[in-house]
Formats: sequence, structure tokens, C-alpha cells
Amino acid sequence: MQPPDTIPWEWLERRSATLFLAGGVLLVPFAASLAAAGLLDVETPESLFAGAGLTLAFLGLLGLYPGLADRSRWPARVGAVLAALGVVSFLAVFVANVAHLAGVVASPSVGPLGALNVVALLLGFPLTGLAVLRSAAHSRTLGLLVSAPGVIFAGNVIRLAVGGPVGAAEVAAVFALAQALTMLGIGYALRTGGIPGDRPEPTADAVA
Repeated sequence: MQPPDTIPWEWLERRSATLFLAGGVLLVPFAASLAAAGLLDVETPESLFAGAGLTLAFLGLLGLYPGLADRSRWPARVGAVLAALGVVSFLAVFVANVAHLAGVVASPSVGPLGALNVVALLLGFPLTGLAVLRSAAHSRTLGLLVSAPGVIFAGNVIRLAVGGPVGAAEVAAVFALAQALTMLGIGYALRTGGIPGDRPEPTADAVA
């Protein structure tokens, strides 16, 4: 299982921090929309923010692959494949919700692609986090942060499976806010950790 070569790896690697930060910012209104839906009993476009935010976060996750591929091959490769699936499935969520708000479609449902969302979130982040933890190229803190979104999502799934308050959108908002803060933490760690971020290529004059 190998991620396709058509993915612009260098571009994603250099912008991974920004993608995570942008994704985290978009997940904040996702959490706020869930809270508003639960506390005020109003209809909100929460899935629109979730689709956009998690699409960017999974693109950021793909950006970690080039630095991990030679150090922790299988967790990194499987994590990258799941991240690519996450990009596709959450982009579909975003597009479907835009089409629904525009009145083009009656429902924002993405059908079977919804199952990919679950698999990508549950496994994509933890496997990539494991690859980071096994790599000397990144800090242990970053590895734990990258693993966290899958753990948070698993906690929410378990809450629902054991009979938690399915209709309590404000409870789901807490999990969504935790996801947002984690994505922001990953972006911050990448930006400040001295690893490939959004830095420009050194010029010939600078090298000289």
C-alpha cells in the first residue's frame, strides 16, 4: 500500500503547519455551531465547517508523510493512504453542504463516503502519530498531538455506542472543540519545532 506519486508532496510538506492551523480555526465554528444547535435548538451548518476544517487537517496530515516514509514505512504509508481518503471524503461533505445550502440538492448526505470519514479519523491520525513517535525527525509531543484526533473521535464514538446522549449536540461540541484545539496544537508544534513548515526555499544569495 503506497500513496500515489501524483500528490504534490513537497507543497504539502512545506504548508503542513498552515493547513493544520487553518483546519483548527475552521473547527472552532463547527464546535460553536453544535453548541448553538444544542443550547438554542436552531439549525446550523455545522457539517459545512467540519468538512472544510477536516479537509485541511487531512491535507496537513499528508504533508507529514515525506519526512516519515523512510523511517517508519508501514504506519506512515497506511496513515498517508487514510489521510488521502479523509481528504476525499471530507471534501465531499463540504461540497455536499455547499450544494445543499445553495438549493442544488435536497440533502447534504454523502452516502457511503460517510464511512470513510469514520475510518480515516479513527485510524489515519493514530497511525501517523505512531510513525512520528518512531521517528527521530519530530518531537514526541508532536507524535502525541497527531495521535490525539483519532483518540478524541473514538471517545465520542464510544460515548454514543454505550448509550450516551445522542441528541446532546452541546456534548458533541466539547469533542469538536477538543479536535479544534488539537489541530491548532499540531500546527503550532510544526511551526515552532524547527521542522519543515511554511518556510521559503533558501536563495542562492542566502546560501552564499
